[in-house]
Amino acid sequence: MEHRKKKKRIVPVGIRQLVENLLIFAVFFALSSLCGSHSLFSKIDWLMIYVILISISYNIYQSAFAAVLAGVAYLYGQNMELLDLATFHYYANSMLAVMEFVFVGLMVSYTANMLREDARSVRQDLEMIKEEYEDLKDINEENVLIKNEYEQRLLTSKSGFPKLYDLISRLMVQEPDRILLEAMQVISELVRTDTVAVYHGQAGSPWLRLVGALSESSVMDGKSWNLSDSPKICDAVMRGELYQGEFGSGEPAIVMPIVCQDVPEAVVLIKKLPYECETLYHINLLKTMSLLLRDSMEKALRYEELSREEHYVKDTDILKPEAFRKQILLAGEKAEKCMAEYCVVELTYSGSLAETANVVRRTLRVTDCLGTNGEGKLFALLNNTGSGNLEHLQKRLLACGVEVTPVLDRPVAV
Repeated sequence: MEHRKKKKRIVPVGIRQLVENLLIFAVFFALSSLCGSHSLFSKIDWLMIYVILISISYNIYQSAFAAVLAGVAYLYGQNMELLDLATFHYYANSMLAVMEFVFVGLMVSYTANMLREDARSVRQDLEMIKEEYEDLKDINEENVLIKNEYEQRLLTSKSGFPKLYDLISRLMVQEPDRILLEAMQVISELVRTDTVAVYHGQAGSPWLRLVGALSESSVMDGKSWNLSDSPKICDAVMRGELYQGEFGSGEPAIVMPIVCQDVPEAVVLIKKLPYECETLYHINLLKTMSLLLRDSMEKALRYEELSREEHYVKDTDILKPEAFRKQILLAGEKAEKCMAEYCVVELTYSGSLAETANVVRRTLRVTDCLGTNGEGKLFALLNNTGSGNLEHLQKRLLACGVEVTPVLDRPVAV
């Protein structure tokens, strides 16, 4: 390549064009001289063709030189000498022909140069656009690789947005008890721990009743938890704020209240938090989850209130057969997942259903519920109470005139 470049520089471009110009002139001058006596070819202006050809092919300097050569050749063909030009008015036709060579040559050369300049400018713009295109193409390829990498991370991450959406969608139900059941599992998956428990609260009382727990080590003080023993936690729960326990103090790692209309409907307890989840990201994630749980619980409670006539016997807290069956199935689901035990008992009382419900409700816990089957019999679903722990309840209700009979065959109640 270097040898070829050096070889091209031996003859300057201007000299090469001048030699080519003279050779082309010689050819056309010969044609003009030889065809002068021909009846057909003598009508062709060979010198004008020469001037136009040079003007198109070369620059304006070569075009001017070609016009001069063509003019001299034309005057030579007319047997005129340069000194004869002093009498211009006698040779006007010949001078006009020479001026025509000059005018046409310069105009064609100027126009050709402008077109070549425009073409060169367009080529430069095209080259720049191609370079920009290649740069953008490389940048796009890198961005696509980065996007695919982050997309793969999001899809495979245990806390990625698709996973979060899947978890959150499980909370979008209209049953408060179902929300609490799903909340335990969702939070357990988010922070990768099985020390999660949910307690049920009630207005004006520091006592919380256990709804369910993923393991025995999740609970605080058994099935009932008195917040009065932990003033800091009690204050945070009443204000509806997430509480982080102090390390080494024996307090739970996270206490997450679900407050609806200034009433702590439930409290989610995380007894122990893995070290890798003790980050600001996970704390903010739990705070966001607390807000989502609050919104879901408010909607579920509102729906329950609006559909009360459909689910409850009129003017009582007794669930109708279909609604009571759902509660029993949910309790059975929690028992299968070892979250909470339960039992169903039949209640016998000499009064009406409403009278029996009023007597029994004063003895049952907030997590228990009353219901009836298709035959009109009254039953109670005792959450977090096994069939072996009924003796105390039986004695208390029997003192009120209510006989308690455990239902061993669940279909009898549903």
